[in-house]
Amino acid sequence: MAAGSKSDWNFENFDFESVATSNHFIDKGAYGEVFGPFTWNRRKCALKRIWISAGRSGNDLEKQVETKRSIWISVKHKHLIEIHNVILRPKTLYIVMEYAGGGSLRRLLDNNNI
Repeated sequence: MAAGSKSDWNFENFDFESVATSNHFIDKGAYGEVFGPFTWNRRKCALKRIWISAGRSGNDLEKQVETKRSIWISVKHKHLIEIHNVILRPKTLYIVMEYAGGGSLRRLLDNNNI
């Protein structure tokens, strides 16, 4: 099955907070945090947790996330981090993505590692 298909990446009962609390903290930004790696569907993944402000919740946000989710999941390129799934929960957006070791892109750029 293709990555991103509903049956292949079923996160209906996935415990995101458990991943966030039991895995390595990778980095933090203004809007959220990244944790990982963890293994899901035999792939090494990272979890980005983005906090949603009270003014951004509702049906409009759900529509925006669903539109962007389908685009993010469908984009495949060897130079881009693969997005496996995007899940909107109350007050939090979770992005399950390919794990890429080496730290944040900002840190790599700052250290001239790429």
